[in-house]
Amino acid sequence: MFPTEALIDTSILPSDIMLLRDVKFFDFVRKEAGDAAVDLFEIQSINCVKSLLMTVDVYCIMNLKSKALDCFKNKHGFMLDDDTFIIKTGIKGNMDYLIDLLKQKCTDDAKLTKSSKRNQSSSPLDRTINRSSTTTESTMAFLSSNSSNVVTSKSLNLSLDEHKTYINNTLNNWCKNNESRLNLSNVSLIEAADNQQSFTCSDTVSDQESSSDTTPDQESSSDTTPDQESSSDTTPDQESSSDTTPDHESSSNAVLLNSTSTSITTDDHESLERPSPLLKRVYHCRIAISALSIVHTEFRPGKNGCLGLGVYFTRSIEGTIEKAEGTGSAHIIAEIYIEKVYEAERKVISRGHQKFGCGWV
Repeated sequence: MFPTEALIDTSILPSDIMLLRDVKFFDFVRKEAGDAAVDLFEIQSINCVKSLLMTVDVYCIMNLKSKALDCFKNKHGFMLDDDTFIIKTGIKGNMDYLIDLLKQKCTDDAKLTKSSKRNQSSSPLDRTINRSSTTTESTMAFLSSNSSNVVTSKSLNLSLDEHKTYINNTLNNWCKNNESRLNLSNVSLIEAADNQQSFTCSDTVSDQESSSDTTPDQESSSDTTPDQESSSDTTPDQESSSDTTPDHESSSNAVLLNSTSTSITTDDHESLERPSPLLKRVYHCRIAISALSIVHTEFRPGKNGCLGLGVYFTRSIEGTIEKAEGTGSAHIIAEIYIEKVYEAERKVISRGHQKFGCGWV
């Protein structure tokens, strides 16, 4: 049997259906069930939804013995051989559909009313808890927003000079703390006019230490040559490109600061001038600066497991400040390495990485 419930769609009913009476109600019935339904309601004085649904049997009029009803019975029903009448099937179908539709509408409205009363009758304590929870969440969101704004404002207030000072102090402190471990001396951080910076330090090696160390010629024969080592070991430029792509590079210069020796300047993979009869160790680096969103300062070992002195960055300080103003955070990541110079030979003896925060970590 066909499920008649599939035909019931209360959305087609007017929103004020429960308020319709008399002519407006009959107009609605005529539209949904036809004129015969209107005649059936009118003759029984069913003039609204409530009176219709409270009527037990709307077809009982067909069973009444009254000559006043014969015209209606003959128009909308069939007379049987026993002189009784039944309502026409189509009229009955339209009436049953309309009644079921109105019953479903009343059921839905009752459920909504019950749900609304349940919500209104909730205890004041529940409403207080909900209100308190909402207030707490709003407060936490507000404080979180303010905290973020404070950090951003602090970073935006850092000037270019403040960035430089903080970075320089951080590097100098690191060098000082690691001076004895790395056997360094005369360490200084030199800043050039073009914002390029160089670490330099020198250590005069005694004759006894010179004899115990490998001589330049011996080291050249036992170790790989600078050109060979550059092919086997990753150069600072190459290693930097594996981590971060350099946007700004500077030439690497080694400077002997010891006043008793002759100052020398080298480019990458070029021979040094003979500095003096004494054997010298020179450590140097190149610095340009990169801004990254890193929220802490840390050290991590390089490929050979130890940290060095030199620092190699990938952008300019100006770029750091510009990016900091755009993001609210500017932190520095650096490749750490040491280059040891024995007269004419340069050798990278240590690599690593360090991340520097720019003053508000």
